[in-house]
Amino acid sequence: MTISLTPLPYVIEDQYDDGLNTCHYTFAPIETNSVINTVIPGQFFMLTIPGEGEMAITFSSLPDVNGFFSAIVRSTGRVTRSLFALSKGAVVGIRGPLGKGWPLKYLANKNICLIAGGCGLATLSPLMDSLIQQGNSPVLVYGAKDKRSLVLNVEWARWQQSSVLVQVLMDGQYASEGESKSCLEGNPVEHIDRIVAEQKRVPDVVLTCGPEIMMAAVAEKMVSIGLSPNNIYLSLERRMHCGVGTCGHCYFGDRYVCTDGPTFSWSEFTALVN
Repeated sequence: MTISLTPLPYVIEDQYDDGLNTCHYTFAPIETNSVINTVIPGQFFMLTIPGEGEMAITFSSLPDVNGFFSAIVRSTGRVTRSLFALSKGAVVGIRGPLGKGWPLKYLANKNICLIAGGCGLATLSPLMDSLIQQGNSPVLVYGAKDKRSLVLNVEWARWQQSSVLVQVLMDGQYASEGESKSCLEGNPVEHIDRIVAEQKRVPDVVLTCGPEIMMAAVAEKMVSIGLSPNNIYLSLERRMHCGVGTCGHCYFGDRYVCTDGPTFSWSEFTALVN
């Protein structure tokens, strides 16, 4: 399939602060032929800021019938700072969807655990929504540095109505009063045994996104308690650059993360590393 390198015009429909140095954006197509119709949770898009550059960003919500979708962006460099300087109504460029998403067909009727760290929650957000819509009730474990760093707060409040959610804050401060049972101290990996014990079973599938050191620790822990490496999936979205396999920045083993990923099973990942 030929991938267009020409960004399509989108407008910033809405924006609001959603975590420390993080903004939640809603993008809307300007032209009817710009509408992105089909996105698989876990895929990403390239966002272009005219005159500044482009960056790979994951979808944090899938496009609706009008083509509106959202993404969260943390200010980390020149391009993100340029985006933050724009106001509602500004025009940006979008190309996508790109990459390979989470294995949705494989997840049907499975006992699922999602484990996110930091902004990695964005990649799991549309998957969470899709699973809930299918009648699944996944367990979501989300780790962040502190209360200020929590992202997707609106979505979190919605998910609480239908799923088991666990926050893990490194500073040990609860997100709000009375949440001591669902908000723990440390990092997600430290609490996997406890969470599995409370669920009374090892999950059938684990999907994780966040810092690579965290994802590796999650995978190794899950393997140690009996989960097959084929049933653990992670997203290497942080490695991407051009999005179409031409620049070589995300070359990994004999694969390009942007075209062959960014989602891989743990068995695929370890094979590439070795």
